[in-house]
Order: sequence, then C-alpha cells, then structure tokens
Amino acid sequence: MEEIKRGFLRIVWDGIKTFFTTNIATKIVSILFAMLLWGFVLTSVNPERTKLIEDVRVSSVGDSDLATRNLVVRGNMSEILGTVDVRVITDVSHYFDVTADVITARINLGSVMGAGIVTVPITVDSLSRSTVTLEIDSLITKSVPISISYTGSLPTGYWTSGATLGQREIEVTGPEQDVSRVVSAVCEIPLENRTESYNRTFDLLLYDEDGNTVEINSAYSTTTPSVAVRMEVLRTKTVPVTAMSALAGLESIPDTHVFNGATCNPSSVQIAADESIIDSVSSLSVSTIDVSNRTDSFVTTASIVLPTGVTLVSASRSVDVTIDISERMHTYEDSTDAIELLGVNQRYNYRLSLSTVNYSVTLPIRFVPLIESGDIVFGFTVDVTDVPVGTVDLSLPVIPTITLSNRSGFTFVEVTDNGNGTFVFTLLGNDEDNAGVIIEITMIMSEYLTNVTVAW
Repeated sequence: MEEIKRGFLRIVWDGIKTFFTTNIATKIVSILFAMLLWGFVLTSVNPERTKLIEDVRVSSVGDSDLATRNLVVRGNMSEILGTVDVRVITDVSHYFDVTADVITARINLGSVMGAGIVTVPITVDSLSRSTVTLEIDSLITKSVPISISYTGSLPTGYWTSGATLGQREIEVTGPEQDVSRVVSAVCEIPLENRTESYNRTFDLLLYDEDGNTVEINSAYSTTTPSVAVRMEVLRTKTVPVTAMSALAGLESIPDTHVFNGATCNPSSVQIAADESIIDSVSSLSVSTIDVSNRTDSFVTTASIVLPTGVTLVSASRSVDVTIDISERMHTYEDSTDAIELLGVNQRYNYRLSLSTVNYSVTLPIRFVPLIESGDIVFGFTVDVTDVPVGTVDLSLPVIPTITLSNRSGFTFVEVTDNGNGTFVFTLLGNDEDNAGVIIEITMIMSEYLTNVTVAW
C-alpha cells in the first residue's frame, strides 16, 4: 500500500515539474494575453458589482416645515436617527470610490402634520432598516430666571463681592413636555482654590420645581444654554483706620485747651484689592473733620477714604471718630500752717503733730488767675469734736476745703476722698460763660494724718 502511494505522488510531482519546465515561453504569452483581455473587458464592458456600505448616517429634511407648524422632534435626533447599512450597485471601475461619505440616507419631516408618535420612512434603497420612529411634540419657548450657586469656598486671604451675570433670564426652546417643566436655570460657579477673577461663559443647569435636572433634547437645542459671568476675586488685608491726617483746624484750638488725640471705631478694617495694589496700602484715612475752636471732646461720624482699586470688605464705610480735647491743666505746689480745728472745747488744749500741710493742686490752667486773686481758696480742717481730754497722739485725717467767690463763676458741689491724701473737688458753672460746665480740681497732700493730743 505504501509503495502505491509513493508511486502516485511521484507521478504528480513529475507532471508539475514537466509543466513548469517545458514550454515556458508559451505560458508567459498566455498570461499576458489573459491580462490584456481582462483590461479590455473592464474598459469596454465595465461590469456591475454589489457593495455593502455600513454605518451610513441618517439625516433629516423638512425641519423648517415642521417648525412652521410649531412642532419639534422630542429627543436627541442624532441618537434617534442613528445609522443604516446600504447595499449599492456600482460598476467595477468605481467600486472602491463608493464609501459611507458619498451615500446619503434621510427622512422627510415635511409630511408630519401633528404631535404624537410617528413612523417616517428612510428614502435610500437596500437599507438595513427602512423606517424610523419619532416622537413629535409642540415647539415652545419659555423664559426662566437665572440664579447663581457657588460651590466650595475661596482660599483664606481672598474675597469676592459676587458674580455678575450677562443676563437675568434665558429663553429655553424645545419640546413642550420638557420645556414646560423648567422653572429655573442655575449657573454653578466653583470657588475652591480660586485666586483669579472670572470672565467667561458658564453652562446652565435646568431644573424643575422638584429640583430635578431637565434635559432638552431636540433639533432646536443642540447647544447647552449658557450665560456670561464676570466675578472679581481679590486678595484681602487688614489695615488700621486713622483720623489724624483728616483733622482740620487744630491750630485754632484755644491755648487753654489741648488736643489729646483721635481714635476710630472700628480701628481697623479688611480691604480687598488686586495683587498689584494691595501691598502698597498700609492704612486708610477718613473724610475731613473740622476741630476749629473746639474746647471739648466729641464723637463724629466720618467716611473711610478708599484708594482707587481698593474695596472695603465690611458692609459700611462709616466709622465713629472720637476727638479728645481737654482743658489744659496746671499743677502747682504750696504749703500752709493754717489748719482749722473743728468741734473745739474751749476748756481743753489741743496740740497737733502736723504744723504745716504740703500739697499739690491740679486744675484747668484758666483757673490759675482765680487762685492768685483769691477767688478760689483752699483750707484744711481736723475734726476733734469727739476727742476726749487726756487723749495722747490720736491719729486724725486732715480734710481739705475749698471756698469760691461769686466772681469765680462756679459753685462747690462735693469733695471726694480717693484715699492716700488725694481729694477731688467737683465744681459746677453757674454764670453765662460756664453754665452747666462741670470741672474737677485734684489735690494731693504729702501728709494727710496728724496726731492729736488733748489736755486741760
């Protein structure tokens, strides 16, 4: 059996060898002739062939006719129409030129007359499918308000006054079932890690009354609704508020009075400005305050003066400014040996260990002439009313007194013992120049206790 198979294979091999090694010239001529004959057939006869073109995109016509009837296809047209497979008969010479780019498959919406679910034929022959089902809805336009929603927070040290929208409302056009649900359009602006200003367009999110998002898919809403947004993001800084440079008329304050300073409340505020400006601002001043000829302290309201490009973060530019003006004070020192004993029993002899009282008086400088003229006189008393005879070295306080003439323009109100030999006399003005004016005169005695000895 093996010998038969080997014999058969040898015969086949010899035949093939003979075919390719004999009459070579004749075979080459035959091949060339066949090629020339096939070329003639292609150029003269050009036979037809059938070709399958896959994934041909389906388009639509008659959209404007549909819109004139206030109708619209509901949904995403691109997804609804999709693609089809087309079988094309073409001649051999153009076989490779026929692709999906040169094939057009379309539906005609001009024949759709009302809303509802309709089936529209696709007009190209030999398709993988011949119809498409569409949901037709009324075409409406609705204006909805635009609101702003911020997400996240700006980094520490940055501030914004808020975004400004290019428009307050937007018109939404599309299928009635979808558009009628829309009650608001929201512009979401992210603040996280934001250190630069916004000047760009943001897409809007459409919401129904339950807070659910609404997507408008139709041939008339291929673009997402958007709005232009401008929002400054500025760096912040806390700076002091001062009033000294805003004071006018300081030189006209009478010599009898002294300006002690001006303070602002609040004493500092937070500002916001661009990087190129904020580092140059070290403090803020206020509007002009006139203190001409003032002789008393007062509180007034002033406005903060802001340099160009600087924004005040706080809500108000007003500050309360306290102007401190007081009478110029004069202090002088004196002594006296005139100590009056109160409650003396004429049958007893009294001896005080303190023979001279040394003291200092601080009072408004305009009162100095009253002291010199005797219109204000200070005295000192020791009350021995309850001291019995035989007392030896009983310690009693020395109490100062004040006597005012009618020419002083003041009356005595009270004396306050502040301890340690310090007394404050309160006077009240009673003439035309000083009516209602309250002043205080402070006396400090270096020795304010004395030992009293009583004998027959």
